[in-house]
Formats: sequence, C-alpha cells, structure tokens
Amino acid sequence: YYYGEEEAVPDRDYDYGDERYDYGDERYDYGEEESYDYGEEESYDYGEEESYDYGEEESYDYGEEGAYDGDYYRTDPYYNNRNRNLFGIYQSDIDYWVKSYDHDGETRYTFGEGFDEAIQENMIPELCYLTSKNYTLYNSYLLDDFLLEQLEKMSPECQSFKCDVLHYAHEHGARIFVDLMNATSINEVTEIVGAELSRGFEELNFCTCGREFFRAVFKSAPFYNANALVNMMDGYGYVGAYQKYMRRLDIKSAGKVFDQLMAGVCASGSEGMCLNDIVDVFGEFAKMYNTTAQDYGNWDNADTRKLQRKEEKRCDAFFGLVNAWGKAGDYRYGEEGAI
Repeated sequence: YYYGEEEAVPDRDYDYGDERYDYGDERYDYGEEESYDYGEEESYDYGEEESYDYGEEESYDYGEEGAYDGDYYRTDPYYNNRNRNLFGIYQSDIDYWVKSYDHDGETRYTFGEGFDEAIQENMIPELCYLTSKNYTLYNSYLLDDFLLEQLEKMSPECQSFKCDVLHYAHEHGARIFVDLMNATSINEVTEIVGAELSRGFEELNFCTCGREFFRAVFKSAPFYNANALVNMMDGYGYVGAYQKYMRRLDIKSAGKVFDQLMAGVCASGSEGMCLNDIVDVFGEFAKMYNTTAQDYGNWDNADTRKLQRKEEKRCDAFFGLVNAWGKAGDYRYGEEGAI
C-alpha cells in the first residue's frame, strides 16, 4: 500500500553545523580513596572435637529367612536363597497377600483381607447366583447378559462350573501360592504345579465342563460388554472399538484350536491324562536347566581350559552343541574364507 511521500521531520533535517560545547579541562580530583585496615581476622581455637566410641554394631543372624543389613531386615534376592527370589517377590508382600491361621493344630492359609473380601462380597454373588433373568447393569461387573445366556446353555452337570472354580481357587489358591514361594528348586515348582493341575482337573471335571465353559466364552467374546471392560477401556467410547476389532478376528477358529488343545491335554497318557506327561516333560527340562544353563557361569568364568573341559565332560549334551557351533563359526569366518 502506498502512503505517498514521507513528510519531512524538522528536528531530523536540522543542520546543527559546528555547534559543539567545549568542556575544556574541567576535571574534579577526588584524590586517593581512603582505605581502612581491619588487621588480621581473629581466629578461635576450638580444640579437637570430642569423639565417642559406640563400639561394634550388634549383628543378629536371622537364618535362611533373611539377614540384617544396617537398619533393615532384608529378604531380597541377595539375602534369601528361597525360590521367591526367582519371582522377585519380597516376604513383606507375601505376608500382605496371604494370611496364615491355625485350624485344629494345622496351619492354613487364606488371601489378604482386601482380596478375600472382594471374592466373598463381589465375585461369589455374581458368578454363583447371577442369571440372565436377574441380570442388570448395577448387579454385575464381570459378566454381561449375552455371556450369561451362553453359559446357561452348558450341560446341566456343568451349570455350576464357574462357581465351583471360584470356590476352589478361594479354598486352595493361598496355600498353592505359599507352596510355590517356599519351593527350593525349579524342579520342585514343576512338581507342585503338576500335582495341583491334576487335582484341579479331576475335582472340577475340567475336561468336560472346562471345554464347555471356554466354548461359551469364545462365542461371546466379540460381543463382550461388561462393566469390567468399560472400566478397563476408560468409558464406553472405546468399547465399540474393541468389539469392532474382535469381530474382525476369526475368534471362532481360535476357539476350535483351543478346544482341540484341551482335548489333547485331557487325552489318555502313560500316567493317566496327557497333562501329567506334559508336566513330566517340564520337570525334565527343569533338571536340564539346573545342570546346564544355571551352572553355565562355571564354564564361562573358568580360569583355565582344563576347568572348561571338566564342565564340558559333565554336560556334553549342552557344550557339545556349543563347541560345534564355535568350530563352524571359526571355519566359516577363518582365513580360508567363507564356505
């Protein structure tokens, strides 16, 4: 935009010529600044600080359960050799989750107050007494109406399956948890898991009712709309996205695959159910882990080749493969060139 010619500013265009003020030699002599001598700063000798000998700190041996470290009772992996360290769980957490009590001279276990109350006051009423007829949005959390309808189509002998599973977990879950925490080896953990799974499958008729239960769950999964999902998704806005995603997946085929796996687990094996044979395989794997991977540091930290050969003879099934791999790598990338 054109504003036209700029208007002259008188002050800017004024010619001052040689008008300058000559200050001459006007200067003021302030003289030297007066300084004050404060002398040397006085110092005070406080003498040597008195020290008190507290003696050696008293130490207390807590045994294998833990150790005393300064002001703290330690039960972490550096001070406790029990298997809870494998799971990274501290004794204080175990005591919070599980409570022990005496019953006719026998120590029994139950879940902590918060979890135990949630099971008795919320989960049992819903899973044991809620039906599609008395269902509302206000008396349900885990179940919705469509899932309840599918569960009610299970055979009469399996109608109470979900309730039986909850009562079984409530009765035996805390004890199983403590047994796992007190296990001393991976092999012992495998034995505990195998024994409890076999017992649960048998008492709950899992091979029949469990298969029916999961068929109902897979069938209703694309339409799941319970309050638990709403809370997990932080509102109804994301529930639709979940259902849309689930309906794009082939949940029906996934359900069939899971059912076939269940059938295989429940099939007859050399020791009853095939489940027992599967557990035995994991037990053998645990033994292999204890004698190879867990002790691999003995070979890796050996100071001489003689000690390494000793470990290789002890476990040739593992180190034979390691050495073969190493030799193959040396040949492939050696001076003779790649094969």
